[in-house]
Amino acid sequence: MKILRETYQELRAVLPVAGIIVLILLAGAGQTTTASYLQSQLSHKTMLESKQHLAVSQALRERVEEYRRAFVERDYDTMYRLSYFRDVPKPSLPEYRQLRDAGYVYQINISVHEVELYGDKARAALELVVTHPVLGTNKTSHKQEWQLVDNLWYKVDYGSMQGK
Repeated sequence: MKILRETYQELRAVLPVAGIIVLILLAGAGQTTTASYLQSQLSHKTMLESKQHLAVSQALRERVEEYRRAFVERDYDTMYRLSYFRDVPKPSLPEYRQLRDAGYVYQINISVHEVELYGDKARAALELVVTHPVLGTNKTSHKQEWQLVDNLWYKVDYGSMQGK
């Protein structure tokens, strides 16, 4: 009987500690499950953001290339359509053409080196090679600014409306 009483008292002393250990183990298991769930949600969000960034970047590259091609071909209608006139009055299409083409005969080659995306703004690095029959060849680097407006990319064109 004495052994039973001692065993009972030892169990009474051990049971609260054992209960606490069980609660800690259960909490740890719940925390692991919660952490796994949160990690999967974060991974899913990161994957979606990455896909969105890729889609936006691809749309931008296509518009930069379309503008480059229009510039080389002197397609002023396309250049005008792809331009966003920030902080200046928007010229009419004839005014825009007059500003862009001085009537010289020259050859233009443009290559796109890099396109960088910054949220709803972007920058394109271009190399412009102009070959004039009298003046020769001139090679320059340019940075174009692009702006996302209503889910479409436009080259920011500040215009040159001097005297108008």
